[in-house]
Amino acid sequence: MAGAKKTKLDTAVIAAAGYGSRLLPMTLHQPKAMMAVADRPLIHYVVDQLAAGGVRNFIVVINPAFQAVRKYIDYQLQQKEWAGCRFAIIEKKSASFADSVLAADGRIGKKHFIAVACDDLIDDSRPPFASLAAIFNRYHQPIVVVREISRKDIPNYGVIAGTAKTKDIWSVADVVEKPKPAKAPSKLGAISVYILPPEIFRFIKLTQKIHSGPKEVTVIDVLKLYLKEGGHLLGWVFRGQHFDGGSRLGLLKASIYYGAKHPAFGQSFKKYLRSL
Repeated sequence: MAGAKKTKLDTAVIAAAGYGSRLLPMTLHQPKAMMAVADRPLIHYVVDQLAAGGVRNFIVVINPAFQAVRKYIDYQLQQKEWAGCRFAIIEKKSASFADSVLAADGRIGKKHFIAVACDDLIDDSRPPFASLAAIFNRYHQPIVVVREISRKDIPNYGVIAGTAKTKDIWSVADVVEKPKPAKAPSKLGAISVYILPPEIFRFIKLTQKIHSGPKEVTVIDVLKLYLKEGGHLLGWVFRGQHFDGGSRLGLLKASIYYGAKHPAFGQSFKKYLRSL
C-alpha cells in the first residue's frame, strides 16, 4: 500500500479532543491537553518534540468545548515560540483517537503524516521524531511506535506480530488490540505515535462501518484491516523515555522528569528531590 514516491514528512495530526476521564476530577475545569507538566501543558511538549523532528504543519483536533487549547496555541504564536510553524485547528466531538485522525481527511493530500495523541510524551538523547523521520526516510513505509511492555501490561496495549528486520525495526504482519497475555504475539505494545499513509482515512471509515456500535474504533483496529488488505507497516521499538500523560501516575512522573531537566529551575528541583 505504501507508495514508492518519496515525500517530506512535515505534517502532524495531534488528537487533543479527549475528555481525560482517567484524570477526573482534574479535567472537569480544563482539557486533558492543558494539564500541566512542570511549567507547561502536555500539548506544548508534543508540539516541541514534533517541531524538533522537522514538522512544520500542525493539524490540532479539539472538542468545541476546549477553547483553552486554541487560546494557548494563539498565545504561543504571538510569543514567537513556534516561529515557522503553521497550525490548523479542527473542532470535532471525536469518539476516539482514530476518529480525531479522520477529522484531518481532505487536509493531508497524498503524503504520509504523523499522528499523535496529546498525552503520550516521549523523549530521548536525540529528538525522537528526528529518529522517526530518519527511519521513514530510509524505508518510506507507515510506522507504529512500540515499546517493550511487561506481561501484566499487555491487556492495556495494542500488540504487534511480525519479524525483526534490525534490533529496533520490525516488519509488522498483524496487530492485536489488548490481547490476553497468554495469546499476545509479542511483548511490543503500541503507543499513540504513528506515521500513517494517506489512504488510512479510507480504512478508518471502513473500520467504523464494520465496528458500528458502542465499541470504540482504535487505530490498532484500523491498522489490522489495513494489513489484511495488503498494507505495509513497520514497528519502531522506542527505548527512550515514555510517559502516559493521560494517567495520574504518568502525569506525575512526567512532571518530575521534565521538571528535573528544566533549564531555569531543574537544578534546584533536583536538590529538593534529593532532600525528601
